[in-house]
Amino acid sequence: MGLLRRVHVSGHLAAPLHALHVPLLFATVLASGLALAGALALSHPLATWFDPSFTPSVAQITGIVRQHINEWRPALDPLITLESGIQVKSSNLNGIEIGGTQYYYRLLNTMSFDPVSRGEANDYQRIAVLDQGTQWESEVYRLR
Repeated sequence: MGLLRRVHVSGHLAAPLHALHVPLLFATVLASGLALAGALALSHPLATWFDPSFTPSVAQITGIVRQHINEWRPALDPLITLESGIQVKSSNLNGIEIGGTQYYYRLLNTMSFDPVSRGEANDYQRIAVLDQGTQWESEVYRLR
């Protein structure tokens, strides 16, 4: 009989036990997923990007910038169409605000549309070089 056994409650015939397992399993999985998503959102650097009191380490800055270089998240980093018709990530054109400071990345072996590459800025502080010596080499900087 196992899962097909019926349970009597106060003289009434209740639903089979297996009928209770599916909603309970669904509720458990849903609650676990929501808890995990909440924990990740709170622990992830994205949660602190715009907080001006946040003082990021070089590792945090490069981690956030690397995500923008390697991934495209349309809601966070929409494409901007330039007058020439070329579409670029807004992060490459306008930079990324992290802890109240604007950081930029410059793709060194391909077209880049950051302020230094566009010739609009010369005075900048290099924060790091990512993927040095590879075709994906990029410079992370902030303007002075």
